[in-house]
Amino acid sequence: MFESDGKRGAELQAVILAGTGNRLSPMSNLNNMPKALLPIANTPMICYQLKWLEEAGVFDVIVMTQKGTTRTIRESLSKGYESSVKIEFVEYDADVGNLYGTADALKHIKDKIKNDFIVLGCDFVTTIPSHKILDPFRINNPSGMALFYEPEWNEALAETQKAKDDVENIFVTLDYTRTQLVDITATIDIDDSIRLRTSMINQFPRLKLHTQLRDAHVYVFKKWVIDFIASRKSPLGSLRAEFLPLLLRCQYDAKYATKEGVDKFIALSAQQDPLRDIKLGMAGLKIDSTKNKPTIKILSVIAPKEEGICVRANTKWSYAETNRQIVNDNGKVSETAEVDSSTQIKNDILVGNSTKIGQRCTIKKCIIGAHCNIGNNVKLVNCVIMDHVLVADGAKMEGCIVSNNVKVNGKVQLKDCEVAANYDFEGQPVNARNEVFGDGGW
Repeated sequence: MFESDGKRGAELQAVILAGTGNRLSPMSNLNNMPKALLPIANTPMICYQLKWLEEAGVFDVIVMTQKGTTRTIRESLSKGYESSVKIEFVEYDADVGNLYGTADALKHIKDKIKNDFIVLGCDFVTTIPSHKILDPFRINNPSGMALFYEPEWNEALAETQKAKDDVENIFVTLDYTRTQLVDITATIDIDDSIRLRTSMINQFPRLKLHTQLRDAHVYVFKKWVIDFIASRKSPLGSLRAEFLPLLLRCQYDAKYATKEGVDKFIALSAQQDPLRDIKLGMAGLKIDSTKNKPTIKILSVIAPKEEGICVRANTKWSYAETNRQIVNDNGKVSETAEVDSSTQIKNDILVGNSTKIGQRCTIKKCIIGAHCNIGNNVKLVNCVIMDHVLVADGAKMEGCIVSNNVKVNGKVQLKDCEVAANYDFEGQPVNARNEVFGDGGW
């Protein structure tokens, strides 16, 4: 599974960005649980991208990891994940990453990208068949493509302020056919009004503005894009906030494209392509009738909700909800788990290997990991409990995320709390709401 041999003639390569996961602290941390290994329905998060890529026929995968986490991620995958995907790990220094961004991080792997490529985060989770998302890129041959999704749950009606605070609002501007991405702006970058450039209106006189779409942080690019990134001497920043807007503006502002040097890379890419005339006749790199040169096009794809789940589990709230959505009514109790007959287990519960659940417990809509010990008369509702957690008799938790190796005594009552790995409540009575216990080891 590890280290690509570089001999595959793959249509696409993939880059998974396994970042720090600061927004998921204290569950995600350097010492115990890198973000990529946080469990979704008792499966490491990164496995969802690997499975999806394998289904798409993408077998050459580069995983960019934060310094100090590579060994942990590699060992976890080698023990518990079987795949024909070839993985190469590239480690980066977090200090450098903080100074620049995800677009600049790609400079470190420029020599490893030989084909068109997908960039996605390790928090991207979907059950939608890969061809439903990637076929528009394959068919239309654009310069790039970005994936968006509509929330699986109504964030606007979320009961907790924590859920509302977790929402990452953006304005997405599409052409009237909803197939071409014209602009993307975070709401925090907008004052009282949205300014549209005259050149944008001239190129796209009919636009649709969307306020409910979410950026999946899944991008597909032509090979020339990595060459362009590598050529830049000044920092590019993040893919979403700085680099993608640069490409989008080049769609309708020829002078800007020339100033940034994008037009040279598009032209060179077209000249080197033996199928240039055919491809330029498609919806991607097309002939500019006035200048007889190819122009850039960035597609937008909105994940079809009817086909399955598509979400980023990049915040505490979305992480918990993604767990519940994946399990939904397809819960399962491991064959090696032991559940007392007086405790009723419904289809909305997932119980991991070798976990024990005691008498007269109330457990609803929960994901419980492996090797946990749940005592008698315990109440758990809407919780994510990771591995090796001890919950003593009489404890009550609702809407909580509990990390590995936590000890919860019977005097604990928690609601909407997060507990870091290895935390011990040490027999003290605790009645808390919306609190964080432990620092997670950052």
